[in-house]
Amino acid sequence: MTSKNEKTSFTSGIIDTIEKQGKKPLPQWVFIAKTWGFWLLFGLSILLGAISISVIGYILGTSDMLIVLRDHFGGSLKAIPYFWLLFFIAFTIIASWGLEHTPKGYKFTLTKLIGINLISSIILGGAFYLVGITKVIDDDLEGRIPFLSSQEHHRALWDNPMEGMLQGRILRIHKEVEPFFELEDRRGESWHIYYNDQTMIRVPLMETLPVRIKGVSRGEKMLDATDVLPGKAPIPLRRQSQVLQP
Repeated sequence: MTSKNEKTSFTSGIIDTIEKQGKKPLPQWVFIAKTWGFWLLFGLSILLGAISISVIGYILGTSDMLIVLRDHFGGSLKAIPYFWLLFFIAFTIIASWGLEHTPKGYKFTLTKLIGINLISSIILGGAFYLVGITKVIDDDLEGRIPFLSSQEHHRALWDNPMEGMLQGRILRIHKEVEPFFELEDRRGESWHIYYNDQTMIRVPLMETLPVRIKGVSRGEKMLDATDVLPGKAPIPLRRQSQVLQP
């Protein structure tokens, strides 16, 4: 058992060695600032991770993910907001590193550190989503950093006619033997969208209405619609005044 005198002698020896090397002990405020800095880093990373997970949920929730998944897996890969997913992973790693360097962080295993951060971000992100903060963030991103917003994500997902996914505005409805409507996409190109009793029409069909179409190509500029959904993003209609005139 180590005696009190031996402990004192050991401590004095360390102090003497430091003095001989010309080194001075760091003041206490440095350790306090460092500790608070890691806690601040942890808290900020949790907050940013929560924002990331809430925006991911918002984008997936407004992309009609179930409809995209229903027919083909390839389209579902485009529905994943990869930028936000990478942000969430990065913030989780940073938050885990910050927590590890707090005074008692050494007690946590890597699994526990990541688990604490994941759960904290998901709970806080869910709260942001429920109270409407996520929508406010998304609207602000649309004006400041458009490629991170849900609107840009929707455009990238639904402007893919080769995969049977298209969005635009209805120009004219033709109720003939085989009903169809003319649709102008974001590029100003006109499409014929055919529908029947099996088509899942989730919005009243009206001229000038923005819609999203999921279907199968039947030729150049023609689609057989399986789903007609309400449009998400404003779509310019350059020829509206000319086309809708009788």
